[in-house]
Amino acid sequence: MYRLLYRSLAVRKLDEAELHGIVNACERNNNDRLITGLLSYDGTHFFQMLEGKRENVTSIMHRIESDDRHRNIRVLGQRPVSERAYLSWGFRWDRGQSLAELEDAMRFDGVNPW
Repeated sequence: MYRLLYRSLAVRKLDEAELHGIVNACERNNNDRLITGLLSYDGTHFFQMLEGKRENVTSIMHRIESDDRHRNIRVLGQRPVSERAYLSWGFRWDRGQSLAELEDAMRFDGVNPW
C-alpha cells in the first residue's frame, strides 16, 4: 500500500460543470485502479490524497501531472503504509479543514500511537 499527497494551482476558477466532470473522471479512474483518498478544491488549489498499490498511484499521478487545468503540482508527501486512511475515494469543497485532514491522513499508518 502506498500513499501520496499533492497540491496544485488551478489555472483558472472552474465552474460547477467542469468540476463535476473532473470528479466523475477521478471516480472512474480511481475505482478502476482501486485507489482511495480524497480530492479537495477551494476555488484556487487542489489537494489530493491517493492510496493504493504503488504502481497504480504513480500511474494516476502521471495522468494528473499532464492535466492542463492545473499547474505548480507539488508532492507534499509520499510513502508506503500498512493500511488505508480512506475506505473509498471522495471529493470535497474545501472549507478550510481539508488540508489539515489530509496532513493527518498522510501520517496515519493504522498504528495506534498510544
